[in-house]
Amino acid sequence: MRSPLLALALLFTLAPLAALAQTPPVKNPVVDSGTLMNDFLRDYNSAGDIYDLQLFSLQGRVGGVTTGKTPAGQPLAKIKLLPRESCKQVLPVIVNLGGTAADAAAKLKDGELVEIGNVNYTSVPTPPIIHEITLLSGDFVTTLPDDKTTAARRDEALAWLKKNSAFPPTSDFVKDMTGIIEKHLAAGEDFTLHFGPTLMQSKQATQLGMVSGKLFSLSLTDAQAKQKKIEPATVLDAKFPVNDQHGAPEVTFNLPVFDTPGKWDAAKPLTGKIKITAANRPRTIEGDYALRMLTLQTGTRQALYCYGTRYATDYPLTFKLPDDALKAIKSGEQSGPRVVIFQIVRMTKRPNDTPFEEVISDAQTMTLDVIAAK
Repeated sequence: MRSPLLALALLFTLAPLAALAQTPPVKNPVVDSGTLMNDFLRDYNSAGDIYDLQLFSLQGRVGGVTTGKTPAGQPLAKIKLLPRESCKQVLPVIVNLGGTAADAAAKLKDGELVEIGNVNYTSVPTPPIIHEITLLSGDFVTTLPDDKTTAARRDEALAWLKKNSAFPPTSDFVKDMTGIIEKHLAAGEDFTLHFGPTLMQSKQATQLGMVSGKLFSLSLTDAQAKQKKIEPATVLDAKFPVNDQHGAPEVTFNLPVFDTPGKWDAAKPLTGKIKITAANRPRTIEGDYALRMLTLQTGTRQALYCYGTRYATDYPLTFKLPDDALKAIKSGEQSGPRVVIFQIVRMTKRPNDTPFEEVISDAQTMTLDVIAAK
């Protein structure tokens, strides 16, 4: 299954992939509770086959801990795990712990990000109604440093705003923008804010955005501001609901190295290479794997998919524009610097045959100056 290209954007074409050596595994598979939840919602029996009697590490946020003792007096604990990221549809994941792991679990607080090691799942026939995922057990639990919380993202965005806006940190403008940013983060949305030039210390129209927790900013040219209809003292606010699931990173990758760094003459193919490596032992999940490139314009989110393997060294890339996009760039309508966001995604289907995207890497950003030579 391959998802169609969304909106008018850059077209990815992929050179044939040679067989390449896979990075040796470094640890058990790491799975976010939200990923496990979606695997079971997508197909309960298939998910049972994936996880049955396979040791893996499970990450998530604590949603509650109940404790008890065995008949012999040994400690027991049950942890309810919720997804790392906010998620509208939550199916609790219940993990049983014993011994010292149960003692450690008893000290956990709701909302803490944790990893449970050596998790084992034993499948059962599909129940009539799935209320929670049980029959999971683990050997130990550890807390993780939490650098991707909503509060941390809020603080990062507000620090940028206070540094770059033309108004004092205590001004009504900063307070208003704080409310907008908090609203988007609480809803789990990607977003962009386009500021008119008189609102910025730089006196340039500026784009501020966040995708998958990655903050980026870009100063716009006068031509871009005019094309996007950004008035001197206005703010354009756009939200982009996130429909894909973000789990623990399974792969890492270097930003693409292009033959013309930072620039793209759109009248010619953009060529380069990328390196993708495993962050841990891969999960046995069927689906297409792709390098996804996102651009967030005023009111539109454009996505492209470059299909291939999960792991590659010096993987050849060729980017080529369709004729209508090239025409728009030649006219100046879509030319100039733009921020692009790269992620690795796994493409699968839900039982109703609808596409499902699972982000399996952290996001990385790059600025490309897209022009078309006359």
